[in-house]
Amino acid sequence: MKTVLQITPSGARTVDSYGDTSVQTPELMLHTCVDLVFDLRSVNRNEEGALEKFVLSPGAVAGWYFAIDSDYISETSPKLLIISGITLETSEKETILTVPVADTGTAELVNDLEGKASGKYTAEIGALDAEGRNVYTWQFGVVIKNRIYNGGGTASVPAPPEGYTALQINAMLAAKADAVSVYTKSEIDSMLGDVEQQLGGI
Repeated sequence: MKTVLQITPSGARTVDSYGDTSVQTPELMLHTCVDLVFDLRSVNRNEEGALEKFVLSPGAVAGWYFAIDSDYISETSPKLLIISGITLETSEKETILTVPVADTGTAELVNDLEGKASGKYTAEIGALDAEGRNVYTWQFGVVIKNRIYNGGGTASVPAPPEGYTALQINAMLAAKADAVSVYTKSEIDSMLGDVEQQLGGI
């Protein structure tokens, strides 16, 4: 499933390659395995009038997450959360972000859609730097369509741990290979010690 996502100064919106916002809201079917492919575009246009690719700040992103929910209560788990396997590929013409979803049928979405044909939700894509700080956060609307027959059970969304999140820890560990050119040995040992302490408390 491919969606053109225009990154604006205030967030993001789903459009076609020329910036037309009248395109259909992205739809996902419950209880499916799907790769969500986002063609990231900027507000700039080429000579033909098409939106140019979005260019990320070099080296700014160490990890990604994708979440779907219907509220903004951070203490509760999103109804769908992906924190691993997300990839970013850039070429001369495109910036493509791919989010692999093993099963859209989480218990939270199944319960929320009980007896309803579909539901409107907010999707959020976030990027973290090597220290676990958000450097990009984009939101846009999605529709989840219910199934007449699901043929199975439900997937589960793990509750977020206390302290560092798994995504923050992954981002910090992923960046340690490059840390020697930025940090001293004592600083690296201190950072890794903090991570180990947080992991021990989970």
